[in-house]
Amino acid sequence: MNVILYANGGNEIVCRRLLEAVESKVSPERLQTFQTIEELYQRVHQLPREIDAAVLLAQNNKQLLELLSIRDLLDGINVILVLQNCDKVSINKSHLLMPRFIDYADGHNVAGVLEKIIARKDMKEKCQN
Repeated sequence: MNVILYANGGNEIVCRRLLEAVESKVSPERLQTFQTIEELYQRVHQLPREIDAAVLLAQNNKQLLELLSIRDLLDGINVILVLQNCDKVSINKSHLLMPRFIDYADGHNVAGVLEKIIARKDMKEKCQN
C-alpha cells in the first residue's frame, strides 16, 4: 500500500503527530512525505501513480485552495483530509476534494481510517488472486 503525506510546515506539533499516526500504519518504504504543493503536484502528476491513499493537511484556507487546484490529479486516490479550520466555508470547500474522510485539528482519527483503507485494499487483492 503506497501512501503519500502532505504536511506543509506551519504547526510543527500537528505535522509531527500526523506523521506519527501515518507511520504507525504504513511501512517507511511505502510512505512518501511532501512539504510543498509543488512537490505534491509533481508526485501525483508522475506516471505510473501507484498511490493508494493520500493524507493531506490543510492548515489554512490558502493551503486548502492549493489542494483544490490539484484535485483532478487526486482522482482515484483515497484522500484523508485533515483541516485546521473547521469553519463552514472550509468544510464546504473541502468536500470538493471528495475525501474518504475529513478530520480536524491534529488528525486523531487518521490512523484508524488509514487502517481500514489498507484492510479494504488487502481484501480486494486477496479476492482478485
